[in-house]
Amino acid sequence: STPKTMEGYCYEIRKKCRILPCGSANQLRNAMAPNIVTTLSNDFKSNIIINLSACLYCIGDYSEAISYLLLVYDLQPNNIEVLSRIADGYSKLNSYDNALEYLNKATLLDPNNLDILKNLGRTYKLKGDYKNSIECFEEAKTLQPNDAGIYLALATIYGDTISPYYNMQTATEYSKKAVEILPSLSNRLVYLSMLSRNGRFKDALTEIRQIEKQIEFEQNRHYEHLMIGLFYNRIKDYKRAILHFHEALPDFAHILKDNPEFQEIRLLEEFNDLEKQIDSILNK
Repeated sequence: STPKTMEGYCYEIRKKCRILPCGSANQLRNAMAPNIVTTLSNDFKSNIIINLSACLYCIGDYSEAISYLLLVYDLQPNNIEVLSRIADGYSKLNSYDNALEYLNKATLLDPNNLDILKNLGRTYKLKGDYKNSIECFEEAKTLQPNDAGIYLALATIYGDTISPYYNMQTATEYSKKAVEILPSLSNRLVYLSMLSRNGRFKDALTEIRQIEKQIEFEQNRHYEHLMIGLFYNRIKDYKRAILHFHEALPDFAHILKDNPEFQEIRLLEEFNDLEKQIDSILNK
């Protein structure tokens, strides 16, 4: 039976979204009961459809989610949440012009909405419009100067080699600011990458010491160990490189062995069985 209230109906939909395996699209569509939705009041219908679109996002059906959200948009053209969700769906489909259309509509309704500005910046970057992307993030920075994510976004734009605004010094400074605001592992790894690419190896080593302290007693930090290992290999500290590559092996053995992106790992080229060779070195 169908729950009698909007909250109950939406709860059932969200529960199905959590328990249905990814790809169970037909079951999820049956849960949406469109014949029931069409009989509801506009406000009731809009709230249900927003929840249904979230479930469709869970299974990656962005096109159908957008089609439902556009129904809500027709009813509530000034609903910023709906505009943002539609834009997000189009962005997932790599339809960046459509995404920007709805984000710009949201901006007209609320010019100082930080989330909208950041989404605009990300979408412009995905489209390859670095100028407008920088402008959006710079405007967002004036609204929230202590948002580490904004500085990190600017760092990745200036650190992008295909960007006409490519500037490693600026990228490094922005990534440093992100770490100062929020010294998370992910922010530190971006800063480490920028320092390394900028040739500032002494500063990079200082940053690596901080990262190593953070992950010393943690498990499943394979990506972090891979990045640290690559840096140590670059500066020819092979003993430390091998130690970190060994920790990275559970997730990245295939990369260390085969991916041409990492052909600079000359130390490992002679290894036929990477894990066995590293173990033999560690056990000497």
